[in-house]
Amino acid sequence: MAVALRLRLAAADAFVLIVPEYNRSVPGPLKTLIDSFRSEWEAKPVGFVGYGLSLTGGVRAVEHLRQIFAEFHAVGMKDAVLFPRVLEHYDAQGRFPTESEGAEAAAKLMLDQLLWWALALRDAKSVRPYGV
Repeated sequence: MAVALRLRLAAADAFVLIVPEYNRSVPGPLKTLIDSFRSEWEAKPVGFVGYGLSLTGGVRAVEHLRQIFAEFHAVGMKDAVLFPRVLEHYDAQGRFPTESEGAEAAAKLMLDQLLWWALALRDAKSVRPYGV
């Protein structure tokens, strides 16, 4: 399974991580997964979607991920999609989110940045391979 994941990560031009805030950071299994790879993250953009039960909405987990991915020479997107008090985003029928306009606008902003960086870095690496 790790070999298949390694191949998929290596082939990707960009990533979007959806992360819950856990103890003011990222869940341990996610950190272990991220740390299990290195070159697969290098010189690639990463977007973030965070959620949590508190008012911060996963922002602390996202900020920790920015630091983690910077160590891998990945480019973290400035804007993220955040869901504070995530349980309040469900309606009585269990649909999520109850009001999608804000989430859609945030997602578009982050995904537009992610696409720009993915294309720019892919083009740059085709001319000059990335190496540290």
